[in-house]
Amino acid sequence: MYFSTLSIDNNPQNPAKMIRAIFTTIVFMIVSLSANAQLEVKQSPHSPEETMAMLKEIITEKGLTIFSEVDHAEQAQ
Repeated sequence: MYFSTLSIDNNPQNPAKMIRAIFTTIVFMIVSLSANAQLEVKQSPHSPEETMAMLKEIITEKGLTIFSEVDHAEQAQ
């Protein structure tokens, strides 16, 4: 699940900013929860490297752009 943090101006003179920040946070949470509800998990008969290579190929063939790739295993060490 992804979480976003918002910097809120704690100025009590501007309650509209606080309401807007709370509303934005709630919207992000709802979108995140609905995205997780639609997640379908399937076991690949290929190795992780082969699976990622095929997924990247499909994505680029459809004209989509991969902006970033994060190696979570490397970052966890």
